[in-house]
Amino acid sequence: MSNLRYDPTAARKLIDDSAWDALIEPLQAARAETLADVDLMASEDIPKDKQPLDAGFIPYPEQLLGSPELDTMIASAERLRDDIDRLVLLGIGGSYMGLRALFEGLCHPYHNELNREDRGNVPRLYYEGNNLDNDTVSGLLELLKLRCRDPEKLKHRWGIVVISKSGGTLETAAAFRIFRQALEEFYGADAKRSRKLVVPITGEEGKLRQFSNERGYKDIFPVPDGIGGRYSVFTPVGLYPAAVLGMDV
Repeated sequence: MSNLRYDPTAARKLIDDSAWDALIEPLQAARAETLADVDLMASEDIPKDKQPLDAGFIPYPEQLLGSPELDTMIASAERLRDDIDRLVLLGIGGSYMGLRALFEGLCHPYHNELNREDRGNVPRLYYEGNNLDNDTVSGLLELLKLRCRDPEKLKHRWGIVVISKSGGTLETAAAFRIFRQALEEFYGADAKRSRKLVVPITGEEGKLRQFSNERGYKDIFPVPDGIGGRYSVFTPVGLYPAAVLGMDV
């Protein structure tokens, strides 16, 4: 985290000195409270007014850098990247908005229109499971049927990354059911390939974790406890699909 810096110089042109000075004390207080929450996470006695405690996003990146989980995640992402030409990302709120910010900031604005070589040999990206719009769901299903006809050809293959801590979020759960069925029809419900091309990112417990274990999905990654969705971009929630898209994580 020490490599992240915020330069507010441009804001000083819009905020006068008195307003700026008035911000300093509440910002310092908020910072101190957040750092105190990090220390509190190690305690077994967390006050009720602090529950749920969502300060885990601060130490997590350094913890991940020092763990074998990062290498495992990158290796899985590279396998998926090399095996598909279209990635359907299912998630809502923080489960997809962090990755979307990275994608829009770091990738070509017309990424999906480029051929595979010009995309750096990474898949196209589609978002679903973030609303209940049946037009976008049916439209993407139609596109996949039109463009993906032969599972033996790389440029026809597609996969799913589904992100939900509980697995019970309505929009994501409904989309996962629909796109999983479409994927299994394309590859065959019992094919090893179809099980490799669905990557769940979920909590240690819950409906999606249970289903994923029963289904025998090859790679399952965690949504860490103590990290809210809006702060999850530097966890597998954001880093896994970023790695699939060729970003240096």
